[in-house]
Amino acid sequence: MKDSERFRKFTVGKLNDDTIRFLQDKEAKFIWSIHKAQINSGIWKQIRSGDYVFFSQPKDNFRFVGKLAGKITDDNFGKIMWPDSLDKNEISHFLLFSQLEKTNIAFSQIIDNAESKISVPVPGLYKLGKKIRLNL
Repeated sequence: MKDSERFRKFTVGKLNDDTIRFLQDKEAKFIWSIHKAQINSGIWKQIRSGDYVFFSQPKDNFRFVGKLAGKITDDNFGKIMWPDSLDKNEISHFLLFSQLEKTNIAFSQIIDNAESKISVPVPGLYKLGKKIRLNL
């Protein structure tokens, strides 16, 4: 499954019944799954509930921000969330959100505010070094 399809399902909350029940138990509405290869363990350890997470791509027109409700690491939940995906065994990190909002913060602003220089943006988690004003 392509990331664009996962993102579409993420933003509209279209998930399988097991994932929806899991979210209800966690009092969340949205969940973002992250492939093991995209995890920077140093940044993952710093992520806390209440942090803001931006979602964007350089060529696409979608831009969202979500206030983090929680995070989990589970080597088996990828199989439940994406049972038909070829890489389901490699999805082990999950971010939970109670809400998502559209934002006017562009991809270039996110990259320019990253704590470390990003010369070639690849999918993953990046820590922002400067504050970006949110109108939420």
